[in-house]
Amino acid sequence: MLQHRNCISISTQGVDASERHAFWVDMVCAHLVRVNCLEVAQRSRFFGHIDQRQIGALSISRVRSQAQRVRLTPKFIAQASQEHVLVNIQRRGRSVVRQDGREAVLQPGDMALYTSDHPYELAFDAGFEQHVLILPAQLVRDRVPDLHRVTATTLSCAHPTATLLRHAAEILSSDQGSVSTDVLGHVACELIVGCAAEIVDKAPQGSGSSPVMWSSKTEQAGLPAPPDTLQRPTPRERAILELTAKGYSYVEIADRLGVSVNTVRTHVRGLYGKLGAENRTEAVFEAQRVGWLA
Repeated sequence: MLQHRNCISISTQGVDASERHAFWVDMVCAHLVRVNCLEVAQRSRFFGHIDQRQIGALSISRVRSQAQRVRLTPKFIAQASQEHVLVNIQRRGRSVVRQDGREAVLQPGDMALYTSDHPYELAFDAGFEQHVLILPAQLVRDRVPDLHRVTATTLSCAHPTATLLRHAAEILSSDQGSVSTDVLGHVACELIVGCAAEIVDKAPQGSGSSPVMWSSKTEQAGLPAPPDTLQRPTPRERAILELTAKGYSYVEIADRLGVSVNTVRTHVRGLYGKLGAENRTEAVFEAQRVGWLA
């Protein structure tokens, strides 16, 4: 890691292949937002790089990396001391932001906002590059009280305010100490507030609890299918889900419920299908996200 004034450069280059994943998780948690679920593809060949600047209250990072999936779950939300608004501006590749029952699919030039006080998922199906802007949420919430209604909403590359914010991010991430940096940082903060306000103005009432709108692009990318909100868990499935979330093994669950291990496995497969999950971690996360777990 290299550091100069308010600038930090972090890279997995030079890190032993067996340690790159752990190193990347530590760096993401330390310099972006602390998350407790980060999956990457091809761990032995993984590459990630972060260039970050702090300009007043605004943190701006340029992130370049390979395919991965990032999740913030209730465990870490409860441990956080401050809430943040995050803005992802896609520079290369594509990504998906999921939060509050919505999904934003980002192509180069697109952007989306999300917050660190609700569970979220970021999915990157291939190599990508993004700008990530982080701002204390209170600076936005003071002027946009309905902040929960702006999350995971795509602002396309053609949107005027988003275009201005994208240009500001490009300048700030490449600037080497211009006297206008503080001013431009303030402008970027104002543009974030402006984008949030515009989304709220256009969002229908009650949009915060609307179901996720999954696109064909998501299916083509091989990302997990969405949970079918019409297929609720049976009482037995819910009991197994709650014990799974507490960390019990299949044998322990079977013993507690007085059923066979094969019965537990059958119900777990049913839960995976309803939640669009591939493993226990995903099942618990999705169940929390859709309200099946407290």
